[in-house]
Amino acid sequence: MKVSSGKARNLLFLHIPKTGGTSLTAILENYFDVKDVSPHLVGSEARLVSSREQVPGRLVMGHFANNLWELFQDQQNWACVTVLRHPIERYISQTKHWIRAQRHLPNGFSVSDAFEEISQPKRDRYLEVQQENCQTQNCYLRAATAPIQWDSVPLDQWEYSLSDLKRFQVVGLADDFRRFLHVLCDLFGWPAAFHQIRLNQTSDNQDDSQLHALVLNNANYFDDDLNTFTKAKELFQERYTALLKRLFPKIHDHRLITDSMVEQCLNQRFLANSEEHLPGPVSEIHWTMDKPLFGHGWWWRQHTGKIWYRTTGPQTLSTIYLPPLKSGKDYTLSIEVVFFASDLIAQNLKVTVNNHPCELHLKQVSDDPDDVKCILETNVPSAACNDNEPLVVRIKLPETKPVLAGNRITHTDATVDWDTRLLGIGIAAIRIT
Repeated sequence: MKVSSGKARNLLFLHIPKTGGTSLTAILENYFDVKDVSPHLVGSEARLVSSREQVPGRLVMGHFANNLWELFQDQQNWACVTVLRHPIERYISQTKHWIRAQRHLPNGFSVSDAFEEISQPKRDRYLEVQQENCQTQNCYLRAATAPIQWDSVPLDQWEYSLSDLKRFQVVGLADDFRRFLHVLCDLFGWPAAFHQIRLNQTSDNQDDSQLHALVLNNANYFDDDLNTFTKAKELFQERYTALLKRLFPKIHDHRLITDSMVEQCLNQRFLANSEEHLPGPVSEIHWTMDKPLFGHGWWWRQHTGKIWYRTTGPQTLSTIYLPPLKSGKDYTLSIEVVFFASDLIAQNLKVTVNNHPCELHLKQVSDDPDDVKCILETNVPSAACNDNEPLVVRIKLPETKPVLAGNRITHTDATVDWDTRLLGIGIAAIRIT
């Protein structure tokens, strides 16, 4: 079983706002060492980039323009990726963001302002002032992939052709996010990514019904974007069908193949080819949260100022694949914990190593909330170790607890993008000696 015909090892992600890009960023960062993740670039920053050295790393993401795109076009082992959303849905979401973000201005930004933006688009101004204010997805695609005389392009010539779309290795769809992750994990030989992540979501407000009616009554302004979206959807469906044929050659009716079946196949393939990502066998493991994470049921990296950590959740089961341990001896497993979301979790969590249950002992080491609070220790029996198979550590929680996390975008005291997640425990490191 081979990894993937894609052989991609580095990733360039063009992030079009309001397409699930924040969620994708959180997922992608799991698979790379923290030193290999470049800062998320916005349009103004990206346009100042003139050399590859200014964006080090193997994962480059952001709202960037064509100058940055051109730096990566001739480089080998790079996959260029973007995500599109239905244009009308995306614009409604973008406009709601503008309204929230600019209410603190003297004149604010209202639904009537949105109508002016739709009916009299000034596409050159969007790029010059702030690229993330581009009204349509095609503005982003064109700004990122080709230099354009924005003020001279007729509004009926903004369709993005099929050949243009094929400049990306993968064009995902926000409304088919789970299967988009399947394609991406297949390309990189990763285990399946957890997909039910949606960040920066806000509740509906009184402007919504008026805004929906306004946009739907002026849907003709999105004809170019709709044509591009239709092409991208067809392209994605073709690619996903090819993936199913390759993974399940004996199943000819693809309606019988569930998403869970695809994810199980990706996970099995990762374990069978784990040497691509996990060295081994080894006699000890010191895995910290600034390293690439292969597994399921984890949130993204966070930093206290002292240590990197990740949080289990939102499901009650979190899994991590670690290098195989040399057989023939017993080991001690230590899990460094930054916090427990509840006392119930601390008292009732369970850990297995290669399906062998482990008896946990909790040792308090610090009261500092920004440091390792305690260490969970357990013995790993020799029967759980195999020279040839990765170590599979599963952390099972009795519950997850909803909390309001600190990742929010605050424009004024009254306008906040909430990020509410289900958390279990925050882990800084896993050691096996």
